[in-house]
Amino acid sequence: RELRNLDREYCAKIKECNFSGFDESFIGDGWCDWNIGCYNSAACGFDGGDCCKESCEASTHKNKWLTCGMGGYVCMQEKSLDSYSTMFEIVSSESDLAEEGSAQYAAAMFIKFEDGDHALSPDDDRFLQRYIMAVFYFGVSNAAYGTLEAASHECKWPGVTCSNGKIREIKLDNLQMTGSIPAEIFSIPGLESLDLSHNDLSGELRANIDDYDQLASLQLLNLSYNNLSGEISDGVLDYLNEIDDLNLESNKFTNV
Repeated sequence: RELRNLDREYCAKIKECNFSGFDESFIGDGWCDWNIGCYNSAACGFDGGDCCKESCEASTHKNKWLTCGMGGYVCMQEKSLDSYSTMFEIVSSESDLAEEGSAQYAAAMFIKFEDGDHALSPDDDRFLQRYIMAVFYFGVSNAAYGTLEAASHECKWPGVTCSNGKIREIKLDNLQMTGSIPAEIFSIPGLESLDLSHNDLSGELRANIDDYDQLASLQLLNLSYNNLSGEISDGVLDYLNEIDDLNLESNKFTNV
């Protein structure tokens, strides 16, 4: 049966994909469960992407075993997509989000379509920190870092320490990581410590914000013994000099 209006309102408000009669195997199986439960909601990733043609065909969800579209599409996601994009664009540029193959694009697809029962609505307090950590994951490469666990809270991801559900420390040193440090990492509210030392990270050190007061909580930044290069902008450099424990040695910066 089609969901009653009251049911739709309830499903639009849930924060986690968990409701009476919930069956995890329905999420991302290729069949749009639009007329039962709350599968076709933001919290459930719009049935793991099953309910929209583009997201279903793009999905590589582990549960997918049916042919996309067999049960028809009821793309409720189209009504919520703007709210996702608005939140992503707080910390990421529109061009990065639009570029297939970028870490930002991959993270946005993960958050919207692949995040299983940990999918968050854009108005959730944790939404941006989960997205930012996904950007970081897709921007680096190393087997020792592990795989992204869609089935776990981002506070349980490798190297992450939280307080009251908010990320306070990221420590991923000596993992031989390659790739670049996304500017978004410095936009995690309340981040106090970031240690990515003794890896093989490359590229420039950037931050996507105009008001560097957002970084006032950062007390430790250790990026030593990497392959970072280029010129650090005056705004970022001024802020870095205020950090209590700063270590940028053994990189290739031109102005440090």
